[in-house]
Amino acid sequence: MEYMGMVKYPASVLAHHNDGYVSVSHGGIEMGQGLNTKVKLIVYISIFYMYITYNICRYILIYIYLYIFVFYVYMYIYCYYIYNIYNDILYLHDII
Repeated sequence: MEYMGMVKYPASVLAHHNDGYVSVSHGGIEMGQGLNTKVKLIVYISIFYMYITYNICRYILIYIYLYIFVFYVYMYIYCYYIYNIYNDILYLHDII
């Protein structure tokens, strides 16, 4: 938050990559108005949003890969049967 070009209430976030620990500090003064609770809520919502977005993207990719795999399996089975039917027809043609 800026006030006449100066930062009035500075805030910083530190996220550790090793264990996922998140540290938030703010320049506000807690005087019973629930400032720390509001900061915690913002952090929880942000982390939850990132988690949900990541999982939705991951599940969409899993379903896309699954559909592609099933499509290739069906095409393989279809081509296998068509190939066998074609060979049977050629075999019967050679006999007749």
